Amino acid sequence: MGQNEDRRIPGRVNLMRYRTIIPERCVTEIIDAESAIHPRLMESYEGLEWRLCRAPETGYQVDDRHYIYRQEGDTRMNYPGLLVLYTFTHDEVRLLAIQVQVPRVAIPALPKEIL
Repeated sequence: MGQNEDRRIPGRVNLMRYRTIIPERCVTEIIDAESAIHPRLMESYEGLEWRLCRAPETGYQVDDRHYIYRQEGDTRMNYPGLLVLYTFTHDEVRLLAIQVQVPRVAIPALPKEIL
């Protein structure tokens, strides 16, 4: 089979369902405002959407409806971290609140002569 050929089996149904991501207005406003400060924020946010539309249950369950998911940032690659509060159903994930987190930078220890 060549690289561009379709590998699906005829008649087989893809059982993987992706949920629709629905961000609240405040989430959209934060992402838009923070994008000017963090140039790679949209890449982090798209990764967050990718994860949550496929497996929203991977977050920490706060109560019977609400979940929190933390996506780590990466200082070396300049990706900010994201912390999101959300709910989900079988068909959608509703993003209620989001916080953009700057990745922590390791600060080397000062030489004893300076101290």
